[in-house]
Amino acid sequence: RDRHIHVKGGADRFRDFVYIDDVANAFRLLEERGERHAVYNVATGTKTFVGDLVSSIQASLPYDTTSLFEGATPGDQHGIVGDARKILEETGWAPHVSMSEGLRKMIAWALEGR
Repeated sequence: RDRHIHVKGGADRFRDFVYIDDVANAFRLLEERGERHAVYNVATGTKTFVGDLVSSIQASLPYDTTSLFEGATPGDQHGIVGDARKILEETGWAPHVSMSEGLRKMIAWALEGR
């Protein structure tokens, strides 16, 4: 709303981002299989740096934004990437939406509601 992205923590932190449709498809698949007690990582296995994500968001918006990286969230991890081999091997599930496509869809959705 204010065209400013405020991030708690450094740009060098990284995460494994999974598009919501891929997550929902994993849950749907596991429900159809009757999996109620197994544990699976729903992940891409891809490291995305927070700074790169912010830059991609800024480049995708139809207006200029500012950004600020400061402070930290107590207990936050510097980086984490998931290993989805178990769900792939046991169910065939794999993510289908790339980071760039998911970001494009998310930004389009967010801009519709402004």
